[in-house]
Amino acid sequence: LFWLSLKILGFLLAVVAFLMGKDTALQRFFKRIRYRKSQKALNSAIIALTEKENKKVLLEIAKARANPDFEKIVHLLEAQAEEALGNQQKADKIYKKLLLNKDTRLVAIGGLIRSRIESGDMNVASQLAEKAVLLKPKSLQALNTLFKIQCDLENWAGARKTLVSQQNIE
Repeated sequence: LFWLSLKILGFLLAVVAFLMGKDTALQRFFKRIRYRKSQKALNSAIIALTEKENKKVLLEIAKARANPDFEKIVHLLEAQAEEALGNQQKADKIYKKLLLNKDTRLVAIGGLIRSRIESGDMNVASQLAEKAVLLKPKSLQALNTLFKIQCDLENWAGARKTLVSQQNIE
């Protein structure tokens, strides 16, 4: 009788804890399932992006949004897919969101540079490229982009400095 009363008391405490919102084994089980589904969708989106299936990327990203842990990579993949589909305004909005995060700032600036070059706004592209070099001075990609833009703008003094910076890195 004592053992049975302890089990009933334990059950009642578990029910009260559940009703108060305490994390339970069942909730953790469903969280793991959602995490796996999000991860699988994210993997599929990455594969679809490399295969240039941009509409499939957007569909898979919608599934991966269920997990907030993947927010940065989801935004990045979405921006690249939108850019490849020709929706540059949507891609720019997403890149501007990515600017707020320190980890994705350089990638976002790169996307905005491509956008400005495509639209012919080389002065803004030059300013963005200079910011990219300031963020990561040893990035050859950022230096190459800045060098090409400076050559297009015929900014020979700036191009010479950029070329010296590139040589010091290599």
